[in-house]
Amino acid sequence: MGGKGFFAFLPFPEVVVRVMVPSYGVLVAEDDPCMVRLYRGFLASCPGFVLLGTVDRGEDLLRWFREGRGGDLLLLDLYLVGTHGLDVLMELRRLRVEVDTLVVSSENRPEAVREAFRLGAFDYLVKPFGAERLKQSLQAFRDFRGRLDGFEGGLLQEQVDALRERAPSPVEEGLPKGLHPATLRSVLAFLARAASLSSEEVGAELGLSRTTARRYLEYLASQGMADLVLDHRGRGRPLHRYCLSASSD
Repeated sequence: MGGKGFFAFLPFPEVVVRVMVPSYGVLVAEDDPCMVRLYRGFLASCPGFVLLGTVDRGEDLLRWFREGRGGDLLLLDLYLVGTHGLDVLMELRRLRVEVDTLVVSSENRPEAVREAFRLGAFDYLVKPFGAERLKQSLQAFRDFRGRLDGFEGGLLQEQVDALRERAPSPVEEGLPKGLHPATLRSVLAFLARAASLSSEEVGAELGLSRTTARRYLEYLASQGMADLVLDHRGRGRPLHRYCLSASSD
């Protein structure tokens, strides 16, 4: 669907400029009416996306594509009526349906996430997620498709590599000297899997010195992404532990 546009009439006689604005059609496969309303409102406010329709059953989702109605992006919940979303995704791949998929589900087992990516999911969001995280994923898809659709002919390796690069978040842009965005994301991901962590535990997991791990944790705390928790259970000075901030999503 990319490539639709609108006419802009400028304040000059007989001058009409056509501005091309890529527009990507989205199909929502979700059995929760509240989530459907959320997606409907969110997509209406997100430039570059058009809601094509919604389905809540796996068989209706497959029928949609078998009838050739198509779409650019599928927002797929894994718990559909009558069918598991991964089975539907596998069938779509067997049918060679050309649609990118954003999985949005409360299913958080590692094997399910791994299978979704193996079947070609563009991204995977675990419910509940924040609106900013959904916006980030949609923007990443829009940027990816926009760059890819803009190429003609064969791509060089550096062009392929650049396709999946994303703009740094505001937190990453303000990193102090010596801290790196990729490591920061790894620290955040590790924090998300634990109740609280010390700099020693983070360092051991990620191969960092305790001092370096503490710098990342202190930076996240300064940005409101992590909270400092003092552990007084041992003797002497309390142990500094960090947990993911409740407002970080």
